[in-house]
Amino acid sequence: MSEFVSAFREFNSTAVDILSGMLRRSAAVFIKLYDRFGNRADLLKAIDICDQARTLVPSEHPDTPAHLRRRGVALTLRFRFSGNVEDINQSIASLEESVRLTPESDIDLPDRLTNLGTSYVLRSEYARSLPDVNRAIAAHTRGLSFREDYILLMNLATAVLHRFMLQRDVTDAEGAVATLEKAVEHVPGGHPELRRCLGNLGVAYTNRFEAFHHLEDIDKAVSTLQDAMHALNDIGDDTPEEALHAASLGNAYLLRGETLLDVQDLRLAIETLKSAISLTPPGLAHLQKRRSNLGNAYLRRHDLAHDPEDLEHAIIELEAALSLLPEGHADRPVSMSMLAEALQARFKQSSDIDDIDRAVRLNKDALAALGQQENYRRSSILMALASSYASRFRASAELQDLDEAIRRHKDVMDYFNSSSDDPRRQCAATQLANALKQRHDVKDDPEDLDEAIANYRIAAMSAYGVPWTSFLAARNWARTARARGDSSAVVLQAYSAAVELLPRVVWIGHAVADRHRQLIAIGGSMTTEAVAAAIEEGEHCLAVEWLDQTRAILWGQQMRLRSSLDELRAVAPGLATELDRVSRALDTSGSRDVVQTTDYLGRTTLDEAVQDGGRRTAVQLAEEWDRLVTKARDIPGLEYFMRPRSFSQIVQGLDYGPVVIVNADQRRCDALALMEGLEDVVHIPLESLTYELAQRLQRDLFRLLSSGNIRQRTTRAARLVSMDTSFDNIADILSELWKGVAKPILEALAFSATYREEPQRIWWCPTGPLSSLPLHAAGEYTTSEFGHKLHDYAVSSYLPTLAPRMPLSSDEQFHGILCVSQAATLPAADIESNLISYIAKDCHVDCYPLKDEIAVVETVLEGLEHYGWIHLACHGVQDAEEPTQSRFVLHDGPLALLEIIAASFKHADFAFLSACETAMGSDALPDEAAHLAAGMLAAGFRSVIGTMWSIQDADAPIVAEQVYRYLLSGPAKPDSSGAAIALHRAIKVLREQDEQSFSWVPFIHVGV
Repeated sequence: MSEFVSAFREFNSTAVDILSGMLRRSAAVFIKLYDRFGNRADLLKAIDICDQARTLVPSEHPDTPAHLRRRGVALTLRFRFSGNVEDINQSIASLEESVRLTPESDIDLPDRLTNLGTSYVLRSEYARSLPDVNRAIAAHTRGLSFREDYILLMNLATAVLHRFMLQRDVTDAEGAVATLEKAVEHVPGGHPELRRCLGNLGVAYTNRFEAFHHLEDIDKAVSTLQDAMHALNDIGDDTPEEALHAASLGNAYLLRGETLLDVQDLRLAIETLKSAISLTPPGLAHLQKRRSNLGNAYLRRHDLAHDPEDLEHAIIELEAALSLLPEGHADRPVSMSMLAEALQARFKQSSDIDDIDRAVRLNKDALAALGQQENYRRSSILMALASSYASRFRASAELQDLDEAIRRHKDVMDYFNSSSDDPRRQCAATQLANALKQRHDVKDDPEDLDEAIANYRIAAMSAYGVPWTSFLAARNWARTARARGDSSAVVLQAYSAAVELLPRVVWIGHAVADRHRQLIAIGGSMTTEAVAAAIEEGEHCLAVEWLDQTRAILWGQQMRLRSSLDELRAVAPGLATELDRVSRALDTSGSRDVVQTTDYLGRTTLDEAVQDGGRRTAVQLAEEWDRLVTKARDIPGLEYFMRPRSFSQIVQGLDYGPVVIVNADQRRCDALALMEGLEDVVHIPLESLTYELAQRLQRDLFRLLSSGNIRQRTTRAARLVSMDTSFDNIADILSELWKGVAKPILEALAFSATYREEPQRIWWCPTGPLSSLPLHAAGEYTTSEFGHKLHDYAVSSYLPTLAPRMPLSSDEQFHGILCVSQAATLPAADIESNLISYIAKDCHVDCYPLKDEIAVVETVLEGLEHYGWIHLACHGVQDAEEPTQSRFVLHDGPLALLEIIAASFKHADFAFLSACETAMGSDALPDEAAHLAAGMLAAGFRSVIGTMWSIQDADAPIVAEQVYRYLLSGPAKPDSSGAAIALHRAIKVLREQDEQSFSWVPFIHVGV
């Protein structure tokens, strides 16, 4: 009998072993099928098999831990799309039992521990449970004590990252990156797990960026996630993982875009997130976050581009994302608050009170739904609630809304006062200051204004956060303090903070178009305002320094990249060589084109490889440039290397004069004259000029030009006409400029009218609306009496910046004239070209004509390699939105200014731009000198003749003939420094031919 029992037991044991093995293998097959194809029926079969194993296989069987593990893994997978908390609870129970039953010596224990850790993380994500994530870290750490491999390292890092999201402890962000970098090193080349490691590392870089705001981290995040996507293509497509990495990449683009205010990054974020969503099955839990991030990307792009469609798309996506979260889900509060932000933005456009009422309700409900330990999220939602109350006040005028906004903002600041390194503190302080100032405007309570100024200062001086927010806070601080009549020290400190922040806002790592858009967002008054404030406080030298830092920023950045490095090279030649390399690369990377192609996701979108490759290169170059410059400043004696110039340095660079800055501000109008040989500034109050008058003169001039079709770029043949405006003809405008600007300045500088053919010179540097007005032509033209016009006293030139003049070519030789003409579009251009060639031949000067079909982009660029002077008798097109894309129209297409700048021609000296409107700046940004003439100076030319608006075609040959006869006929070699006097004499000839015409007015000289 005992033998029978023993045999039966042996048979039964063998049968159980066979059954257990079959169940184990079957479950594994169905899980792999689900992993590969995403068919949920396969996963349900796997779970069913695991449940059968629990019933049929005794708990003491050696396979039981494996069955429990497989059941736990399958339930974890089901939880990812079901979101049913019971699934993850059962998963953890099975995995905990599996680990408990596994001996310490079992080689599978590390894998079972890491599965358990992963499930803890998922439950923590659902419930935002810190104990669960700590259990996860403990499980992963225990697993690594048995065996160190990339999967265990990767899963530990994921848990640490999740704890960072809960606690915002920066050491967790650092630890996750270090662990994942180590994991990537352990993955064999070409292994399928490489893509997952890279994907997780990209997410870790993203989280570290959120902790420290180092741009290098978000750049690494983007490039690492791109590598993960490429690894997918190399190893083979995996739709769920492809969607995961695409979503992570989209989120990285989103963060970089909202940090750098980069529309292009936000477009990439939207395209990539849309692709990720299209690859995500409808019921998958990740779908909610992806739609939420897509809505956020649309909202951020709307903030920059103001396209109403983006706002509607944002609301649609955020509504959908919220609907995917069940009541009680830990992510509902954040989702509600994001939707509230979008509704608040729509309210600002539509003034629909229902939108702002709902936004307030959503934020209140979100706050109520938060757990008690949710300090990080609570502070964000409190900020959102306060902001929605403040917005509603603007519509309702109910003071209780504003009071509630301030109360909530103060609650937020109480939290941030114990966390001063949180980047959100800057935004919170700004919003509180805005609300307090609003209440002061209503109640006139001085305490509100005191608090507002204090909070603006906190935001402006914050070492953490976004430069744009710091700048806005600094400017508001300055304006509010100035309006209140604070001490000069306070006002100047505030404006100084704003001026110093400008290079970080209009950062050289951004594309030129982005920088231009940022300048427009800043507004055109920054220069005039800061200069006027300094003058008001008697700080005239400081006013000059601030003008130098805030005027023509784009050209100044371009020219700074070409600054001499001789001083650095003398003490650190290696560092100088490295900085020169980076500067040259940055010099040519300022503009990018958008290309349509098919990306790695197989959909028509932006060319990721070209577009973002160039984008990333520019950012990384700018970061490297900043690092190298900082390194140079650490060298004794070079502490001020590449820093904004002091007044003494500015004056030293202006070895000519006088240079007259004319500043028109809403509070005062002044001139500051820099005289050669004087170490101080001559201050000239312009008491007859007001900002409103300057604006009116500018507006009426533009109307006059538009009515005469003079600002059109299709012809040079246009005349000024009279019209019914405040100033009905050009003579009235020139008279006002004479009385309000030129005459008081000439009197203060003791200029005398002279009949000499070469009178004294004067350089004008006007600001604000004066930048678009013809100061050089100021005068009383209703009288023929001598001494009532500026040109009776001086030869006028303009300076876009106070930068020192470009040095001459080292060989100091004259390199001839390149004469480019397009007679097909400008009939008199042929006459012009022939005249210049004839004069050059007569004066034994080399002149190379390029006419019509021969004048193509390639031949003109080749010619500029050899010739120092260029005459362009062709159409010019100014691109106000991206100045480096302004262009000259040649026979085969446009020659962009960027191409000329990038080439850096060594002989560049003098340019005569005989085309229409080559020296009229942007209406939106008058102080940026966004015109072709200023661009040619940035390209290295020292002296430029251009036109403020269209000229008569017949006038161009007359002016050109007189200019070149004067410049080429002297006994010495041709000298471009005589160009202003040559133009002065040429204009005199033009005036004498028709004393009633003002067709000579648009011709101007720019440079030295």
